[in-house]
This record gives sequence, C-alpha cells and structure tokens, in this order.
Amino acid sequence: MRALERLPRLGGCTTSGAPPATPPDRSSVCLMYMAITSAYYRGALGAMLVYDTTKRQSFDHVAKWVDELRGHADNSIVIMLIANKDDLVDLRDVPTEDAVEFAENQGFFFFETSALNGGVDSVGVGWCPDPSLEL
Repeated sequence: MRALERLPRLGGCTTSGAPPATPPDRSSVCLMYMAITSAYYRGALGAMLVYDTTKRQSFDHVAKWVDELRGHADNSIVIMLIANKDDLVDLRDVPTEDAVEFAENQGFFFFETSALNGGVDSVGVGWCPDPSLEL
C-alpha cells in the first residue's frame, strides 16, 4: 500500500480504498499501471511468460510483454516462455513449432505444460540450475 500512496493521484484515482469521485480516465489508469509494474520488474532475476495454446491472441501478446521486460528489467533477466493447456491437443491454436522458434530467437527457455494435469509444479525444474534449490 505504501508504494501506491507515493503515486500521484491521477484522474480521480484514490489510494484510500474509497471509490473516486469521478472515474479515472484511460490514460490515468495506464500511467498508474506503468508506475506500478515497472517497480515489479526492478531486481527481478527471472520471468515466466505464459500463454494459452488454445488462443493465438495470447501468444501474439507475448511480444508486448517481452518489450515490457526488455524496457524495465535488468538485461541479465532469465526468461522462460511457457505454453499452458498442452493437454487440449484438439483445441490447439498455437503450434509448438511457432513457440519454439520464437523462444529460440529471443534466447528464452521454453516449456509446455498443463495446469489441469499438475504440470505447473514442474515448470521451475526446467530452468533451475540446481534442482536441490527450493523455488
């Protein structure tokens, strides 16, 4: 909450929890979002970019998030591209080859998983240099 209190009050946004007198305009919300998210990127050692294999649009948006990371995070950040819902083979809208090519071009680790099948628990193992470390 303290980080939010330091943000300027933009377009009627409040930090007290009470609804603003006037709804914030779109640019105010975007500015507040950018101020908050850039704070999350600072000092991050790694990032996981997750997309839905059944929705091409979610994969297409990964490039935007890469730009966000490149713009705010340290250059040494380790990034993993994660394809979720790999159990829904018949509904797949993003071929594995597209994701592998994107990941290789960006220098990312790549992993396919399914939250339904509990595969999310093993995602960290794919990029952890020492499996004995707790994630």
